[in-house]
Amino acid sequence: MNKLLIIGAGGHGKVVADTAQASGKWSSIAFLDDQHILKKNYPFPVLGDIEHAFKCVKDYNYIAVAIGDNQRRVNLLKKFKDFGFKLPAIIHPSAVISKYSIIDEGSVIFANCVINANAVISFGCIINTACTVDHDCILGAGVHLSPGVNLAGGVRIGDFCWIGIGATIIQQITIDQESIVGAGAVIIENVPSTSTVVGVPGRVIKRFNNEV
Repeated sequence: MNKLLIIGAGGHGKVVADTAQASGKWSSIAFLDDQHILKKNYPFPVLGDIEHAFKCVKDYNYIAVAIGDNQRRVNLLKKFKDFGFKLPAIIHPSAVISKYSIIDEGSVIFANCVINANAVISFGCIINTACTVDHDCILGAGVHLSPGVNLAGGVRIGDFCWIGIGATIIQQITIDQESIVGAGAVIIENVPSTSTVVGVPGRVIKRFNNEV
């Protein structure tokens, strides 16, 4: 039977574990966390710190990384894949996923999400609760859509972007890599790389860590 290790036993990790359990694909689920001594009363065991994973590959054939830092999550996924772990796409059974979409390994899709035709969810993405990703959207590696994000058709989001809770992005918009879209923002223009965008309509308030 398939057994799953989850890296990171925080709040996000709990939702990943709950989603994995709901999918019914794993016979056993356990956590690893660098603060494992502090993690008590979990519904799943916390076996040790993150480095302990390299001692578990014979017992746990699948691994997920439940860490919010987008670049660190992707880097750890690649490291564990190279070591021999399998990286599942973990999808809640209530999610509606088009058979014409592509969901890459290491990604998680939580409850009540909708992924429509020809959408591409790349390596190590988080599609959080009740997001909608319409037709022909392309999400780069390590993208995090927070709960309730809505992407219209043909949106492109670059690697390691973080889209805040409840944000809306209209059709055919490009958000370049490593950008942040604030909670509730409405994006109607393209967003350059490494930008922070907030408001309705969205406006760039920071780029390259400098005020605009």
